[in-house]
Amino acid sequence: MSDQVLGIIIPGMSLIFAAAALLVWLRDKRSHYLLGFVVAPIAIGVSLTLNHYVLGWGSVSMHAIAQLCSGGGTVALAWAACARVGKKAPLALWGAGLALMLAINALSLQQGNFTVNLYLLNAYCGIVMTMAAQLMAASGSKDVVDRAMIWAFGITALQFFLRPVAVMMMVENLTAASYRDSAGHAILIVTAALFTLMLAGVILAAVISDQIASLKSSSQIDALTGLRLRRPFEEGAMDMLERSSKEGRDVAMIVGDIDHFKQVNDLWGHQAGDNAIAAFGSLIGSIVRSEDICGRIGGEEFCIMVWNCNLDDASNMADRVRRAFAAMRHDGISENVSITASFGVACWREGEGYGKLFARADAALYEAKDAGRNCVKTEGARRGAGRRNADEAADTGQLSMRAVG
Repeated sequence: MSDQVLGIIIPGMSLIFAAAALLVWLRDKRSHYLLGFVVAPIAIGVSLTLNHYVLGWGSVSMHAIAQLCSGGGTVALAWAACARVGKKAPLALWGAGLALMLAINALSLQQGNFTVNLYLLNAYCGIVMTMAAQLMAASGSKDVVDRAMIWAFGITALQFFLRPVAVMMMVENLTAASYRDSAGHAILIVTAALFTLMLAGVILAAVISDQIASLKSSSQIDALTGLRLRRPFEEGAMDMLERSSKEGRDVAMIVGDIDHFKQVNDLWGHQAGDNAIAAFGSLIGSIVRSEDICGRIGGEEFCIMVWNCNLDDASNMADRVRRAFAAMRHDGISENVSITASFGVACWREGEGYGKLFARADAALYEAKDAGRNCVKTEGARRGAGRRNADEAADTGQLSMRAVG
């Protein structure tokens, strides 16, 4: 009776878990990995249901369907766990292994050999879970939930390898019929229930953790540009300065501002202005390195903290952004008009706080504005140097916003 009860509980648990994952995915469709957590429990639940309640269980085709659901569900689960941490799962390899396993098991059943089925299916699922655990570990995440996922997959993989050995010790002359009515099968159902609960709990915790992180991130990211908002940017910048003080590394700050932005809005409308801001933010995000920090700190003003970078290199980075932005064209703005930006650059000084560093970089930005815009100025640079950059733009035939302001 307990075997039959568990046979009902496990598919029921699987459906509840699948429904929960589906609801979360409907809320956040960008998290494609959630679909794996929907498919996996459904497939595994179907496999267990076939195992318990479908007539004609001795047929090769019924075994093949059940094993396809079990193996396919394991693959879906492993893929989702890997995708969640940004790791690419070897789906082609797993798919080929699944096809080979099904073919061998079908041949062995035709010959009346159920032992091969038992070992091969469990070994396949164990190998997939082990590979998934290794891929997750390779992500290098130190998050508690991520570590719990790795351990849960590793323990589940281990029980896949041990389970058929335990069954073979309990059942002599193993056949499909004797296995179905054996104590070993009951143990399999009990362990499946326990490990389903464990995995479901850990995965649910991971999904909830991801959603909380997503909500927190959305409150820190500017929706138009994808860069940090002012407060989270400043918090990250202060952390970088503290780290720089401890490690003795250079840090540079770049402050950039779109030239004549009010005229852009007045002439072409706010949507065109938003297009220019979005393009500027996207450009900055594509140029900075992973260790740098960038944010939108005002309407059309942006700031970059450049890690382990001296004044000259930071100035060159700012100039690459300047040139690339001036060459861009924007939806809603005349094709013959080049929207430009000005930049100020300063390097951090030992013992200096964020506020003083920003004030010096901002002062350099105003020097760039005074020098004619569309140029980069570093703290203490000659005022004429910026003017030459602006003149270069005019000489190449660019119609900057200076011409329409």
